[in-house]
Amino acid sequence: ITFFKSALELEDAEQAYYSQWLRWGYDDQPPLYTWMQYFVNQVFGVQKISFSLLRATIFASILLAISHIASKILPNKKKSELAVLLLVLLPIFIDFTFRRLSHTSLLCLSIMVTIIIIQRLLHEKTWMNYSLLGLVLSIGILSKYNYILFLVALGCAVFFDTSIRKIVFDRKFLLSVLLMILFLSPHLNWLLGHEGYVLELRQSIAIKTGNSLETKLYVIGPLFSLIVTVFKLIAPLLVVFIVAFAFGKLKFQRPKFDWFTKLALIQFLVLILFFVFMNIQKVEERWLLPLVLPFMIVLLRSVKFNAIQKWSSYLFVVFVSVIVIQTLRTPVEKILNIP
Repeated sequence: ITFFKSALELEDAEQAYYSQWLRWGYDDQPPLYTWMQYFVNQVFGVQKISFSLLRATIFASILLAISHIASKILPNKKKSELAVLLLVLLPIFIDFTFRRLSHTSLLCLSIMVTIIIIQRLLHEKTWMNYSLLGLVLSIGILSKYNYILFLVALGCAVFFDTSIRKIVFDRKFLLSVLLMILFLSPHLNWLLGHEGYVLELRQSIAIKTGNSLETKLYVIGPLFSLIVTVFKLIAPLLVVFIVAFAFGKLKFQRPKFDWFTKLALIQFLVLILFFVFMNIQKVEERWLLPLVLPFMIVLLRSVKFNAIQKWSSYLFVVFVSVIVIQTLRTPVEKILNIP
């Protein structure tokens, strides 16, 4: 990895090393992203274009997935466009997803594809859709273990929403569970084997979160870290909305309280409980991104824009400009020796 790091970003250096082999797992990460990188490397070789191509494909797929979800949930076509364009105001998404993230980007896509399958099941509870659900659930866990937090929120939604309850209590749901177990079993066998990967995973989580594996329960520290990180995650978006509200360019309204809004609220509650009970003292913005990103649409449900066509036009220009800057940014940083 040290050899690869001399020419690549850390994430790419790790992938350059690990994607030399197909394994059921890679240290503290599930294998799906590295499998995908492996096959891309077989075509283009181990070089920067291979890592950029996979990342860009996932980035574009995230935009398409959000657009699809928004088109089904938001009645206004322009609001569906804003669901994508407003992502430019989430720095961690428009920067790290475009240039650096790997497993986290794939997790973002997995969660949104899961939501798309749920949307299909709300209208058609077919064997095919339940088969797709089982496949997507396993893909999510094989993307990044944080996906389990989304599954917990989805499971809790069963107790609060009739439409989700009908999906889970249908006898075809058993097919989803069986397929998920089937697809995950090789990786779980690897993870729970005698090599001690579970302990390694637990130690990795403790180091990343500042947990130190203590059993004492602290509330203030984890809550403060979570609140500060959420604010940093959405700060530019909040500033734009507050300024626009002050100048009468938008109004806030009560969102429709359906399964999607309930799932968003439950997801935030699950995050709070998880960070408190796990005693997590350090929270990174990228950890929250996959769990928060789909529910940008709930925010749009809560806002009524004046001159929405202008919002769409201006944000389109900003979005494209930022993408161009991000494309040029990495080589410029290399030339100027900016770390």
